[in-house]
Amino acid sequence: MQQFLDDVALAQPTPGGGACAALAGALAAALTQMVAGLTVGRRKYKDAHEEMQAILDQIPTIRTDLTQAIADDAVVYQRVLLMLQQRTNNNEKTLTQALEDALVGAAQVPLRVARLGHDIADMAGKVITHGNRHALTDALVALLLAQTAVRASRLGVISNLKEIQDDKLRKRWVNEATRHEKAVNELVETLLPEAEARLTAAHGDEKPGRRRRRS
Repeated sequence: MQQFLDDVALAQPTPGGGACAALAGALAAALTQMVAGLTVGRRKYKDAHEEMQAILDQIPTIRTDLTQAIADDAVVYQRVLLMLQQRTNNNEKTLTQALEDALVGAAQVPLRVARLGHDIADMAGKVITHGNRHALTDALVALLLAQTAVRASRLGVISNLKEIQDDKLRKRWVNEATRHEKAVNELVETLLPEAEARLTAAHGDEKPGRRRRRS
């Protein structure tokens, strides 16, 4: 992790915002998996067992895909940089087909992250609602990280496609990324106030000087 942070801090194009968005999604997946794991098998949450187990079955693959997207984002953007350099060297003013292809390839990664981030946000919403209440803060952080992944990835899609000639593809992908962002924003707006109220109520029930342990 320290190496990744050091690499991001360097004055170089990659890893950049796209990789950080994918990392936010992967962290959201990991936290969601943790809370689901803290819920399964506990009698108090037996009614949520099937739902939590389904999350535990699905989420490792999504987390792996998001982790892979961290590296993929750097690879595809390096290709864009190479095509831009070639255009400069050749004194070309127009968008070459090779550069357009590279930009489309670069947009595929954030679009994938937006899709996966939306999936994670939905799962985080379930663990917020039905998961172990002593891990509610962790579940909320998962949801907010997923929201960050989706919102940041939408910006990546827009940025990579703004110069391409294929208007239909650009509109389709930007519209899809926008739908993911809107859905996740609505989920956060719905769940966050009620969940914060639950946190406040739980805090009020605690005795001074004692910390609630996860169970």
